[in-house]
Amino acid sequence: MVRRGHHRQSEIALSNLWFEIIGRSYTPADDLNVNRMKPISKKPVLIIHRMGEQARSMLTQGSHGRVLAAFSNAIYLINAQDDLCWLATESTPMHQRGIHLVGPLPRVAVDSSFTVIDQHLGLVSNFILDFSRASIWGSPLSFPGDHLPICDLSEHLGAIFSLINNLPSPKGFGIFIPELLKCIQDQPSPHSFPRLTAVSEYAWPVIQEISKACLDHDFPRILKTAAELIGLGEGLTPSGDDFIGGLLFCVMTLQHTYAPLHNVRATDLTRFLERAKSRTHVISFTMLKDHATGHASETLHKFINALLTDECLESTYLLGMKLIKIGHSTGWDLLAGVLTGMLITIDMASQNTFRVRSIVSCQS
Repeated sequence: MVRRGHHRQSEIALSNLWFEIIGRSYTPADDLNVNRMKPISKKPVLIIHRMGEQARSMLTQGSHGRVLAAFSNAIYLINAQDDLCWLATESTPMHQRGIHLVGPLPRVAVDSSFTVIDQHLGLVSNFILDFSRASIWGSPLSFPGDHLPICDLSEHLGAIFSLINNLPSPKGFGIFIPELLKCIQDQPSPHSFPRLTAVSEYAWPVIQEISKACLDHDFPRILKTAAELIGLGEGLTPSGDDFIGGLLFCVMTLQHTYAPLHNVRATDLTRFLERAKSRTHVISFTMLKDHATGHASETLHKFINALLTDECLESTYLLGMKLIKIGHSTGWDLLAGVLTGMLITIDMASQNTFRVRSIVSCQS
């Protein structure tokens, strides 16, 4: 049981922390009534234009945390519950954890603390973020009725895959996309990769095994093999994590859009994520977990929706171009993962002929 006096002391301490953060001077009417303090702002106020649902739910009254990492294009915040959100400019693709500022990102120091009071986020010795009028973005819902019937999907995918081959020179695991498309189109040929990095050389046999597991609809084997790629690569989100994120996002989208896929069990996915958590960076793991539960950047949502609908080919190609521009190689890694996941829907009946697996029955 919390004593009333102790609760009041905590409330005053929180207010004192807030005044320290936002740089205000105040004169309380009395020591016990913090609501009657009259602050005078001394720090710049930046306006938040839009924020994701997860970011908004994280920034509740009195919540606090610190700056986990800061870059020119993103500032990552982590709260006391180890949940993440990030500040970004309006040109960045929206995400459920994203917070879009009007104008350029300010400079902040890693490990600076933040707290939230009255829909304002304050960072010590820096600035105040006002999200009182921010619009809220949620991951787009996918409704099966909006997508092509499974029996019509193969022809559409075949045309899209031809366009994907025309994308610019790939980065990261994007170098494997031509070989993945040959696998899809049953056009085996000797591998013609450019000189591989040590990471890519290790990853290719693993990706081949994942591809075979996708064709076999063997989800437990997909996850078992995918574990070898967790944490593989450099940067904030290693190529292995991004590839697996794209793969799982694709599988979960297919699961939701058409019907429960054979052998896709939530318990298997939960165990996979529990084991992955200690093998990569907290930022990369958070994104991987989001992908595995159907949440991605606005760009990736739009791209996979275009794969599964009768979106015109030109629009789909332009969405692919936007996707591969994410990060240094992140977009390419995600794209390679999505295309690998699409192997679940098809196999080859004959040379250059698509036959969609009967994930669901075609209604006549």
